[in-house]
Amino acid sequence: GNKATDFEEGVRERFLQLKQAEDLTYRQIAAESGIKHGTLTPWATGTYTGNGVNVAQQVQRWIDTRAEIALR
Repeated sequence: GNKATDFEEGVRERFLQLKQAEDLTYRQIAAESGIKHGTLTPWATGTYTGNGVNVAQQVQRWIDTRAEIALR
C-alpha cells in the first residue's frame, strides 16, 4: 500500500480498538468528532467510497483529543 492507505488503515485499527474498549456507538463518536454518521460508519467498515484519508485525519484528531482528555 501507499503511505496514505497505510495511514488510513492504521487509524481505522486504532479507531476500532478504542470504540470497542470504550464501548462507544458510531452515533456517540459522530456526535463527539463532528464526523457525519453516514460517513463514519462506512469508513470504519471499509466500504466508504469518498476520500478515506480525509476521514482518517478527522478520526485521528478525535482520537488525539480523547487521549488528551483521558490524561487530565
